[in-house]
Amino acid sequence: MSKAGFERLNASQLEVGGKTFANPRNAAAGSLRQLDSKITASRPLEFCCYGIGRVTADISDTHIGNLKQLQKWGMPISHELKLAKGIQDCLEYYRDIGERRNSLPYEIDGVVFKVNSIASQRELGFRAREPRWAIAHKFPAMEELTELLDVEFQVGRTGAVTPVARLKPVKVAGVTVANATLHNMDEVARLGLMIGDTVIIRRAGDVIPQVVAVVPERRPENARAVQVPEHCPVCGSHVERTQLVKRSKGKETVSEGAVYRCVGRLACGAQLKQAIIHFVSRRAMDIDGLGDKTIEQLVDEKLIGSPADLYKLKYEQIIDLEGFADISSKKLIAAIENSKTPTLARFIYALGIPDVGEETAKVLARSLASLERVQKALPQVLTYLPDVGLEVAHEIHSFFEDSHNQDVINALLSPQECGLQLQEQGDLSAEFAASTTLGGLLDKLHVPSVGPGAAQKLADKFVTLEGVIKADWLDMRQALPEKQAKAVREFFDNEDNANRALAIEQQLKDFGMHWLSEIKVVEGLPEAGHTWVLTGSLELMSRDVAKDKLESLGAKVAGSVSAKTHCVVAGPGAGSKLAKASELGLKVLDEEAFVAFLAKHNIPV
Repeated sequence: MSKAGFERLNASQLEVGGKTFANPRNAAAGSLRQLDSKITASRPLEFCCYGIGRVTADISDTHIGNLKQLQKWGMPISHELKLAKGIQDCLEYYRDIGERRNSLPYEIDGVVFKVNSIASQRELGFRAREPRWAIAHKFPAMEELTELLDVEFQVGRTGAVTPVARLKPVKVAGVTVANATLHNMDEVARLGLMIGDTVIIRRAGDVIPQVVAVVPERRPENARAVQVPEHCPVCGSHVERTQLVKRSKGKETVSEGAVYRCVGRLACGAQLKQAIIHFVSRRAMDIDGLGDKTIEQLVDEKLIGSPADLYKLKYEQIIDLEGFADISSKKLIAAIENSKTPTLARFIYALGIPDVGEETAKVLARSLASLERVQKALPQVLTYLPDVGLEVAHEIHSFFEDSHNQDVINALLSPQECGLQLQEQGDLSAEFAASTTLGGLLDKLHVPSVGPGAAQKLADKFVTLEGVIKADWLDMRQALPEKQAKAVREFFDNEDNANRALAIEQQLKDFGMHWLSEIKVVEGLPEAGHTWVLTGSLELMSRDVAKDKLESLGAKVAGSVSAKTHCVVAGPGAGSKLAKASELGLKVLDEEAFVAFLAKHNIPV
């Protein structure tokens, strides 16, 4: 949207008493998101070709040749398009356009340099979100001076207490800025920030308001230090500074973290609201009709105090809420009822365990295959899972050890209370069950000076964990050099270490994944180890559904095509990913063939 078009749009909005837009970027984006295409058509939007999608034959062997041909066919291209030869030409163009930036009829935030040769573009290929043959050279962000009026603290879903700058409103790059996040108290300390300071503000990437620096010579005499509240501004619970625990080779190093947290958990209204918003979200329990404002009402009215309370809501309670009538109330009750049979992966993700995203939740569900095992799993056992490190493993273990979390989960699964029935639970995955060895366990204990090689030597020498624990010094020396033998003996002389090792081994036995266990012969998933890519639009299912079906067969679904891609599913509108798959000679299925593939593996569509 041009600057002139933006001004006309805002003028027309004022005439009809409508809301004005902050800048052309927001106005253009808002216009494209309209459900009514007539509204979009009425807006002063402009289009400028900058590339092509799928073609049956090359138009030109250069990028600029493609654009010039598009122009001959009557399509608009940029008047500022230029062919630059060499880095110096690129820099001169960047400086020139930067000097003329404010006189252009539209807003820009930088220059894009592209490789001109189409053959070179194909050779360079794509990353997940952008081509390797193009790069943006941004202009420095526009900066303004303003006054820091105060610092307030917001509480997020995990209890993180985040400082937010309240600023004297100032216009930055066409947008009025009154607030800016300060991230954490380490950032406040780095800036040397005090309330009352004059600060330099910019919009990072021309979007996110950011405090860049303090102007110390303008600091007033009555400037105040920024103090972290001792008690949560929402619930009054104590606020504690997080601790970072680094674990390696039998040692734990504790240092102070940058984040402060409210310890009130779900007793804190802010954490409760955010936790429930996450719990009902589309990729979690997927309860349609429970928007943020509805959840805020339910919490504020004390109708819900945990995710479990959602399943106890009555029609009479919902219809009294703002924005609800008879039909919408019944629909919400039905949506809550329909969410009672989630997959194990969705349920784990919905719980909001710190550092456990959607993919980690799927790994936990696929490998351990029961909530009971996930709840019981010790951190060292969890680290046998792909992409789960010790810190994340401790977060998972700590979450399920928390008595409040246990109460909420028990209520959700209780037939007398909420009655959730988790799907896709069963036997431990064959790959996970076969992942353990004695050498691997000894390595995971982080004995000082003992790495994977030395751990395997101990396993070969003593065969059992008990044998290693009880081995005397002379036996130990037959397997390892003196320093390592001494470290192992001292490690297991500590009763806590020995008991911890035996507890881990016992859990491996209980789970049926001990190296001496009789491993059940479970047929491996047919697509385990294969990477698939979905591109284009599918008509019989969404890409999210297609991804879930592939993952149920053990496949990994990636966002970009590479030589390691096993197969590409291409629906209508497939573009660069399909082109790259064709260049690499990869297997490509259309939607009909993909449905047939799923049917072959008894996966319903």
